[in-house]
Amino acid sequence: MIVNVRGCNGSGKTTISHTFFETYGPAEGIFEPNFRTKNERKAIAHRLPGNLFIAGRYQAGCDGINYGGLKELVRALAREGHVIFENVLVSGNAKGIHEYRQTMPEQQWIWAFLDTPEDVCIARVYARREEAKAAGWNHRQEKIDEPLMRSYYKRCRRSRELLLERGVPAAEMPMIDHTDAFNQVRDILWEGGWRP
Repeated sequence: MIVNVRGCNGSGKTTISHTFFETYGPAEGIFEPNFRTKNERKAIAHRLPGNLFIAGRYQAGCDGINYGGLKELVRALAREGHVIFENVLVSGNAKGIHEYRQTMPEQQWIWAFLDTPEDVCIARVYARREEAKAAGWNHRQEKIDEPLMRSYYKRCRRSRELLLERGVPAAEMPMIDHTDAFNQVRDILWEGGWRP
């Protein structure tokens, strides 16, 4: 099973991954140079019990992995087990991800759309920046581009509508309650056959 967790910045995508690590870890880091675009010292994916793979780096998820590399990484991991992956740009690219999904018909796919309210997402990004600043890290952008964040939020919502228009069943695109997201994603994987 492949679960693509979808939502804009601050929606809680990485929190889901971190909760899997905390609940079922420790995770085995996977260092795969064929899919690298940045820091070679950081794992590009993580394996948890029951061959559950979380694609992306621990702190940044799939940010920094180019789209082509991400697709091949997910394909390679899916040959060995269940996969969770997320990414803002993937969330906005309904046509591309739908076409990609069709290249792997043997896999069961779920697009898990987080229902996090827009203002909550923005508040979380501000809080994250303040935490990072307090820890001595400065973000490359001095200010948060709220209009851009709001456009990402709308694109994520619109991508679900576009997938419905392309014939993807609503059952494959559940809206995930952001207050219980980890449990809902875990239950989806459990229904798909994952056993830790």
